[in-house]
Amino acid sequence: MGGKSSSGTSGVAFTPMELVHHRSGVGEPLVLIHGIGLRWQVWEPVLPHVTAEREVIALDLPGFGASPMPPPGTLAGVASLTRLVGKFLDELGLDRPHLAGNSLGGWISLELAKQGRARSATGLSPAGFHNALEGRFQRTSLWMTARTARVLAPRADRLMKPKLARVFAFGQYVARPTRIPSADAAATVRGLAGAPWFYETLRAITTPAPFSGGEQIAVPVT
Repeated sequence: MGGKSSSGTSGVAFTPMELVHHRSGVGEPLVLIHGIGLRWQVWEPVLPHVTAEREVIALDLPGFGASPMPPPGTLAGVASLTRLVGKFLDELGLDRPHLAGNSLGGWISLELAKQGRARSATGLSPAGFHNALEGRFQRTSLWMTARTARVLAPRADRLMKPKLARVFAFGQYVARPTRIPSADAAATVRGLAGAPWFYETLRAITTPAPFSGGEQIAVPVT
């Protein structure tokens, strides 16, 4: 299947198909899941390398990017995100796609693989392997990053033009932040600043309850 598609609304009612997503390429399906505070567009630099061999579905997690919040009362955390992404896969008719994710997305990919929902799972610096001290560091540093993004967002187009500004803004997220085009950096700052489920999710995923049960995964994991 080729071409691009997206769906999403900002209404109160939520169904998994309302997750904004990009779909392109041919071959076995590969689902890409971003990290906390980010958007599906962070995968754009690698899409040309994978869409020749895979049908790629890159999604915005609930409460991030342009996707709506989940239903009121949904508990923040990996369990809820895994369940909602699983429902999204069901509605797209994806039984056992390849899964790849960065940070929080990597953790979700591993959880779905543990449930038998993946043909393979790839975690790029996956979250979920922290101890208590590391969790506190992650919570504090990412909280500060999000607060800074809120301050920068109204002037992000101008402020993200210097390479050094991109280093300060994305040094914890990206190994080589100077390679991010300034327009993309500005859009990511605005997305991080406006992500309504960021703080609740951050608190939930940095508590001392990391990933476990990896021995249950019966598919290839990278």
